[in-house]
Amino acid sequence: AEREQKRRSAEKEMFESLLAGTGTVAMGVELAEKSLRFKSYTRIGPDSRWAALARPVKGPSPIIAYTPQRPFYLAHLNIDIKGYLELIDLMLAPEEMSIAKLSEQFKAFTALDLQEDILAVFSGEIAFSVFGDIDEILTGELEGFKTIGGTLLLGLTDEEQAAKALAKVFALAMVEPFVQPAGDKSWNIPVPEWRTVSLTIADGHLIATTDPEFVAALKSKTRRSFVDQLENPELASLLSLEETTGVAVMDFGSFATFFMGLASSAGDWDAARAEEPTDVPYSEEYKRLEKEKDALRAKAKARRREIKAETNKRISQVMARIGVTAMVGIKRGDDFYGYGGHYIADESVAALVEHLIQDGIAIEELQSARRKDVWELEDKAWELDRQMQEVRSQDLIKAEEEKYRKAIEPPPAEPEEGDGDSGEEPATTE
Repeated sequence: AEREQKRRSAEKEMFESLLAGTGTVAMGVELAEKSLRFKSYTRIGPDSRWAALARPVKGPSPIIAYTPQRPFYLAHLNIDIKGYLELIDLMLAPEEMSIAKLSEQFKAFTALDLQEDILAVFSGEIAFSVFGDIDEILTGELEGFKTIGGTLLLGLTDEEQAAKALAKVFALAMVEPFVQPAGDKSWNIPVPEWRTVSLTIADGHLIATTDPEFVAALKSKTRRSFVDQLENPELASLLSLEETTGVAVMDFGSFATFFMGLASSAGDWDAARAEEPTDVPYSEEYKRLEKEKDALRAKAKARRREIKAETNKRISQVMARIGVTAMVGIKRGDDFYGYGGHYIADESVAALVEHLIQDGIAIEELQSARRKDVWELEDKAWELDRQMQEVRSQDLIKAEEEKYRKAIEPPPAEPEEGDGDSGEEPATTE
């Protein structure tokens, strides 16, 4: 009870500390023709803990400027590490933990100083993006999920110190076997059953990416941004703002497609012939039925793949209509502004709703019209499978009967001594 009381007291202190210095808060929502816009305003005093967390990113966001793939999710922010660690300390206090205790555990485990060897080389700027090939992911095949990749950027205070810190990390016994040197301040980490992640220190950043061209574009300042391909000018303008304290982009259609791909990857495995603890050979009748069944199942599987491919094409079109949610933060003095919204990829919100309903009906009609053929083929295959089991059962019974017959059958009688031809002429009687 005493510990619970301390925890609640610490939580209250944390929330009061977080809210201290926060003044006016205002929010608004506006429905436009092709978007649902969000706007917010917050007055944050200089004594607020949140003030230290919101720092502008200088110039355009590199994660936006050099990512050509339309991301599932993208974020970029610049935080004050000292202020952030103080905030974490507040959050850990209810659990009777602290950054200092975590640092001790980290040093005991790695022999590295969390503050001096790791955190001291980072500036607080962090950005990342996740992307992939939607059409390939929808297949549910492993190769499709291998198209998923991403980029992580961490701002550095000193590149040389960062290289030394990484050298210490890579020297750890648990890390060293997985890291391959790839040039000056560059390393490769092959990830089994996925892709190779490259690590590079360049342009004041530590970059981890699956995109082999990202680092070259960053170094040469060669813009190749997905923003330039966006059809919605309002969204493109929002993501082109500079000196922002944070950017977040989520493509809801791509996320939904990803999870649909995960769902479709389950099952649909070919059943192998069950192993039997017997040496009784399979009869020709069994083999004939099995061949016919395998042909039917192969045909049904091909039809399912056709239906799935056409359905996925429709789903991809539906998901693309859903659009993107994006938010941008800008700080001017003690004033913090948030701009953003959800931006659809259709003529209007009304058109989006109408098209989603129409597409849903079309997908259901497509599947229901063709499932019948597949079900008929699978029913025939199941019937053949039943016949195969009957044939196999009879074959095993016959084999057991033959084995039993041989076991109880008396062995042939051995000829008695003196019986048969002795090679001597029979005696004659006169």
